[in-house]
Amino acid sequence: MPDNLPRGFGEDEGTLAGYRRWLLAKRQRRPRRSDVPLMVRIRERFEEKFRVDPHTLCWVWIAGQNGNGYGAFCYRKRMVGAHRMSWFLDGRSFPPGTELDHKCRNRACVNPAHLEPVTRAENVRRGVGPAMLGARNSKVTHCPRGHAYSPENTYLTPAGTRSCKICKVARTRRWRAENRTAHLSRQRELWHLKRRPRNAG
Repeated sequence: MPDNLPRGFGEDEGTLAGYRRWLLAKRQRRPRRSDVPLMVRIRERFEEKFRVDPHTLCWVWIAGQNGNGYGAFCYRKRMVGAHRMSWFLDGRSFPPGTELDHKCRNRACVNPAHLEPVTRAENVRRGVGPAMLGARNSKVTHCPRGHAYSPENTYLTPAGTRSCKICKVARTRRWRAENRTAHLSRQRELWHLKRRPRNAG
């Protein structure tokens, strides 16, 4: 039994039995972690990590984020997307082959009302950045001058973009016509330099 016992033992104050009764009562007053269901604890911890934007009604994630701006939440010792966790806590499920798209275009938002399960291709089409541009350009069937992007008329650049062969040939011919005189004079200079004797000063 500790030397400095707290007061409030009643009749058994100062005895080991009284200390045990006091300690048991103290433990019963404090709710044990195991008494609170796991999902309730997870929901409480989750709700501490976002703030509601009054203008957009977005639930803006203020805790840790990944490199792309999406919220990150630790669930059973694993980092998961906060927007996916919000969807899960709302009691919804993912149809196979889908992912969550932010309809509000705010990646830090975890409001399940602002999320929608869509296919990967649809998510890319709705998104922003190079992936979105590539998805939109894949729908283009003709070059800006109206030539069809057929297999015979399409040149794939080293960067992976498409180029119209007809337009490329026209650009080359136009450049040669504009620079023909300068090009020929440069060729003559090079020819005379090659023909010059080595010992000529």
